[in-house]
Amino acid sequence: MTDPSYLPKLYMDAITVELDPPGRVVLGQKCKILGKIGNIRVEVPIQFTRVDKEACLASKSIPGGLFTIWDQTINIRANGLRTNAQASFEYELSPAYAPKVADAETMARVVSDNLLGYLPRLKEICELLSMPR
Repeated sequence: MTDPSYLPKLYMDAITVELDPPGRVVLGQKCKILGKIGNIRVEVPIQFTRVDKEACLASKSIPGGLFTIWDQTINIRANGLRTNAQASFEYELSPAYAPKVADAETMARVVSDNLLGYLPRLKEICELLSMPR
């Protein structure tokens, strides 16, 4: 969860991720996820509020992006050869993006699909990688 190269694999509409400062995710670090939803380029600036390398990752929105509210917490734990993953997401789309979106309902569905797809992809990646001993 702390390797930023996996973020575009976890969010299907994410294209790139910029971390400030660069490197593995750490507490307080800022991140800008750049993506595309339909023909619209979107930015999601966040800051990591909790980082437990192999247990929990939490982030909140920073003003100026797709969301006015972004509150995400991801918890994972190994269970033998399987991975249990849980998430809580709270978000609100920014009114600044409203003029760019032909259908706000479609935009909300696409965002929701990205968030709902995150956990199965995270679980799959966790189970493909070798676990630390």
